[in-house]
Amino acid sequence: MEAIFEVTAKKTAALPRDGAAKQVSWALEQRMELYSRERLPGLWKATDYLRSVPAASEVVLKKRRRRTILLSALCLGLGIYALIPALIEPRDPFLAVAGFAAVCLSILNLWNLQRKKKGQFDKLAMELLDKLYALPEDALLRVAFSGSDIIIEDVSSGALQNLQEIPYSELECAAETEDLYFLAYSGKGMVLPKNCLNSGSKEQFRAFLATKTTLIQR
Repeated sequence: MEAIFEVTAKKTAALPRDGAAKQVSWALEQRMELYSRERLPGLWKATDYLRSVPAASEVVLKKRRRRTILLSALCLGLGIYALIPALIEPRDPFLAVAGFAAVCLSILNLWNLQRKKKGQFDKLAMELLDKLYALPEDALLRVAFSGSDIIIEDVSSGALQNLQEIPYSELECAAETEDLYFLAYSGKGMVLPKNCLNSGSKEQFRAFLATKTTLIQR
């Protein structure tokens, strides 16, 4: 065997949930990008060019954010100032519409600045991790990487039970983060915490995995 992972509830509990969720979400995003690059190379060529343009510094971004908040607040105040007298007799429809539009746009802009942005893969990442964290206390899953395939076995009862065999040809890609490995295969995903690696070193496993599929490192 090239590498063996032994996954238990105790070991998975040591994996920080929030950090793991971000890492799995990143891995899912990388998988989708890889899939998209294979099918839309022209679009990604343009995207890579735009990414090569130097981004603004954090100081500049903070100044822009403060300026946007200030202008939005000013627009909100002017909108309210225009809206109130426009609703009093004699009414001015144009002023009422302009004031209402200014208030709505200002509130929407401030809400967009304040809301916490979530990644599009966060929900799927949590679903994958929930299965991992839901392992029973006495569960012991062994994931063995041989020269020809990946073998998932349940050894909890002491009687070896072969649950699944995954040929390397079914692997779509693999991702390595600070605390885990993520394997994408046949439209599915597998999360393997690094602290569950029981045979072989991380360096050896990384080199082996790179010979079987596309390996993306964070």
